[in-house]
Amino acid sequence: MAMNHLFAFSASVKGAIIAAGNPYGCGAFKEGHTEHGGACYYGGNDLAKLKKYIESQYKRGLIDNPENLANTSVLLFNGKNDWMVYTKGMKEAGKQLRMFMQPDRVVERFKTKAAHVWSLDHGKCKCGSCSGADSVCCDYNNCHYDLSGESLGLFFNSVQPRVNASQQWWLWIDQHKYLPARNESQWKQVRLKRWCPTYVPGSCRKDPGSCPVHIHYHGCIDNDATLRMQWINNLDLNEYAESNGIIVMYPQATGDYLTGVGCWNWGHKGDDKLFDTKQSAQMRTVIAMLQDLPTALAEASTMTMDQYLAQDNGEEKGDYNDYAIERRLIFA
Repeated sequence: MAMNHLFAFSASVKGAIIAAGNPYGCGAFKEGHTEHGGACYYGGNDLAKLKKYIESQYKRGLIDNPENLANTSVLLFNGKNDWMVYTKGMKEAGKQLRMFMQPDRVVERFKTKAAHVWSLDHGKCKCGSCSGADSVCCDYNNCHYDLSGESLGLFFNSVQPRVNASQQWWLWIDQHKYLPARNESQWKQVRLKRWCPTYVPGSCRKDPGSCPVHIHYHGCIDNDATLRMQWINNLDLNEYAESNGIIVMYPQATGDYLTGVGCWNWGHKGDDKLFDTKQSAQMRTVIAMLQDLPTALAEASTMTMDQYLAQDNGEEKGDYNDYAIERRLIFA
């Protein structure tokens, strides 16, 4: 999803972390997805074909001018033990980006033994470990590599060392207030949870508009809010945000049987024909929150973490979808 955002809104993006992602456009073609994976997961993308797709998307006014990417910085991360997204595909993503970006601004980190996870430089989860679907070690590994720190340092030239994040700095933006008007000819379901957890460091409280913003698109993750906050609180992004005055937004998607439970719609036209463009219902919601951020934060809920978890876990639906029915079908 971060790759989709990068290309769709390149005029306003300073940098991006692509962790176990894929080239832009791969989800728009049949070879991108097959019953057993496809080029989006394992590589084998036709980069010349995807370049023509990007040029076509721009000519149609569906994405920003890809020339905007020339001075953008991107860090690509993929572990050798990633069983979901192979390094071959990530290398293709790097080649694609270098078609539009200065080569030295594309940083590749493919040498750790990480699984399909976020890499940390601390913690008990051994690099490459993943002992089960509910294991925290399937979310992040200690590969002695600080993915968050190097990425943010790349975007902002340098960063101050991370410090403890404070639980009192959470605000909850109501995503449903920013949903685009329903467009039956384009999209059927937007599949977003209600709340966007947002970490606002103390230095940004009085004037949020003065602070840079990092948007974190989660991977495919269980819809249980407790598990999602466990993920959010263990990436070190909040710790760097606190020491460097960066607001971090964590928009939340529900997924479905097509995209996968808890996934963003990064590669399917079933719900949204324009899923990878500026007209994407999901990305339009995120951009609307971003553009209205000072007001969104002023009107955000100040409920406690426990109240948020209880409320989110008590909701059966993401917005106006039938996700509860789909969830029963998935796990039946």
